[in-house]
Amino acid sequence: MSDRPCSTAPDRAFAWAALLLGGLGTALYRITPVFDPDAFWHLHTGRFIVATHTVPSIDRFSHTAAGRRWDFVDWLADVILYAAHCLDGLRGLIVLTAFLGGLGVAITVHRMLRRAPSAVVLALTPLVMGVGVFRVTPRPQTFTFALFSATLLLLDRPGGAWFVPPLLVLWQNLHSSAPLGLLALIAHAIGCAFTARRARTPLDLRGTLAPVALGALALFVAVHPVDRLRAGFGHMVDPALMALITEWQPMYRMPAGTPVNLALEALVALAIIAVAHRPTRERLDATAVLVALGTTVLAVRAMRFVPLAAIAVAPVSVLGLVALESREPRRRLLVAFLSVAFGIIAIVRQPKAFGVGLLPGMFPEGAARWVHEHHPRGHLFNDFTDGGYLMFTLGDAHPVFSDGRSWALYDPAFLRDALQPDPARLARIIPGYDIGLAVVNTDARLDWFQSRAGWSLVYFDDRAFVALRDDLNLHLARSSYRVLRPSHWSDDLPRWSADPALAAAAWEESSRAITEAPNASLPWVLRAAAAAAVGLPAEADAAARRALALRPDGIPAHRAVLQRCAAHDDRVCSCRHATWVLSRAPQNLFARGLSERFGCLR
Repeated sequence: MSDRPCSTAPDRAFAWAALLLGGLGTALYRITPVFDPDAFWHLHTGRFIVATHTVPSIDRFSHTAAGRRWDFVDWLADVILYAAHCLDGLRGLIVLTAFLGGLGVAITVHRMLRRAPSAVVLALTPLVMGVGVFRVTPRPQTFTFALFSATLLLLDRPGGAWFVPPLLVLWQNLHSSAPLGLLALIAHAIGCAFTARRARTPLDLRGTLAPVALGALALFVAVHPVDRLRAGFGHMVDPALMALITEWQPMYRMPAGTPVNLALEALVALAIIAVAHRPTRERLDATAVLVALGTTVLAVRAMRFVPLAAIAVAPVSVLGLVALESREPRRRLLVAFLSVAFGIIAIVRQPKAFGVGLLPGMFPEGAARWVHEHHPRGHLFNDFTDGGYLMFTLGDAHPVFSDGRSWALYDPAFLRDALQPDPARLARIIPGYDIGLAVVNTDARLDWFQSRAGWSLVYFDDRAFVALRDDLNLHLARSSYRVLRPSHWSDDLPRWSADPALAAAAWEESSRAITEAPNASLPWVLRAAAAAAVGLPAEADAAARRALALRPDGIPAHRAVLQRCAAHDDRVCSCRHATWVLSRAPQNLFARGLSERFGCLR
């Protein structure tokens, strides 16, 4: 890395602009409602540690793995996340997350400024942000982005390697990815050896190897240090589970043209240009190249490492951008324009709602509230993605069936069945757990429970269904939905219309469903069907319109409106909604039948 000349006023302005854009811009972009299910099992763990003053080493939060060894506990990060939540609820949690994400990008921009002109860094900053904002969520992994950036910043400075081991002590207690810091120290030692050999100067063995040894020892300064190392170094991923859990899927399995993929590929391409271009290659240090190469391999292996790759690659990529410039103003402007435009596209194509709280429709809020208020008996069955939220909201009263701790706790064969939405797998995993309560989020899984004798549907909304085993919950089963079947209302409508008693029961149950979940679309869909069955077309039309207003992107709501259009023999309206449904659910028999009836496909 060459010395930089004294900064001019424009240089300083560009530098501050890059730092503010990278740090503050990333932070503001991450002020978004919580959408990561894993955030809540981390919050629950933090709450447990604060309440008991102990760090769990066995599972205490599920009933399927209760008492089983659990090594993957990021205790300090969980406590800090829970403290932020205690201070200001979800807003405090989101602000902390945004700060960590912004800090990681800001440090990276600072490292870029030490290598290239400020104007070039400013042009590349949006591209770094486009990758850096990926996977910044309220969980311990987000601490890693800031810590990894800080580690690389220390390694950039003469003698900075001596300050990395103390940082690793903090890192190892925050997240099990601290071995990445040790690997960076090893890369630094190799880089120093390479530099010394190239310069034909003696290698300072003490200054290169001692920090590595201290860094290795630092990994043992932690609660349950052996467990932490086992989690950090030996966290193997079952290939079948990788296909089901997004963050562990290889980057190349992401859809072609994904903004994050394209942005990282652009950064890697610029880094290759920097290494290949002789004048800029002379300004590169071997440590930066080795760390960039290693983290890129990790990102290709699992997309959860993509932001770390951006943090490591960007200081090399910026020299590639320098190499593409020339003294020709037109070329320089074109390169800067393309960099900025590409970065902005990468950011804009990752749309995030601005605000705090929960992302609407992401979590089973209504179902959790119903369970909390009614205290049903029996062990809980839940979908994998809902486990963390139910764990945090229901607490010890209802230990979960499975959650985002995944293979760090649960048996892989069990977890594969729990992850798959195929209801046939339920027959393999439910017997033996004395399930008395189910919170599920798919029609197929609801159908499995409703088709079993002795089970009753007691609550539903757009996000989740609650079913109970009657023999354990007689007092609650008496007020269950016996006539309404949320996923089969179009099949049931002719039967209701032919039987006044069934129609009246459907009308009564739809009224109760609306009372329990007035802002959900699905109860209004069933209300429209029940109103049609009892001969109230105006009520049916109004209920269908209400359902569509509550959830314009909901297939059931469009099907309800489609049914009312067909009842009025309105071909234009019927074709419009049938086409909409079939574009999202091509196998929907209800929409296909009406589409053929009105000749919409001709």
